[in-house]
Amino acid sequence: MMLQDLLTERFRLKLRRETKQLPVYNLVVAKGGPKLKSASETSSAVRGMRRGSMDQLAALLSVMIGRPVIDKTGLPGTYDYSNEFAEFDVGAQDRADTISRTLTAIRDQLGLKVEASKAMIEMLTIQGAEEPTEN
Repeated sequence: MMLQDLLTERFRLKLRRETKQLPVYNLVVAKGGPKLKSASETSSAVRGMRRGSMDQLAALLSVMIGRPVIDKTGLPGTYDYSNEFAEFDVGAQDRADTISRTLTAIRDQLGLKVEASKAMIEMLTIQGAEEPTEN
């Protein structure tokens, strides 16, 4: 909120909040169950591992895939998971193939899958902005 107030004051930024139904992915447990290890079961010093909640994993996948991913696993707590699936080449020629390989790795390595869905997502729309004021 402080940043939004600063941008509003400095740039006369005008925003509108709106909710739209958009395509999303749901992160769910795959058939056969999760293959995750609780963070308390493993050492945080293991190279090539990330540690986080399922919400944090969903946020990471959102960035990688370019579409909101919503945690629907129902798995509480913090887990260690391999970075191998995160070898995501943003500049790849065939982005669809890269995403497909990432989603396959999520299923095979973590016992999770990503399903296409739709959800109501809150968005901020910029309605206007002006040159910044002098200090």
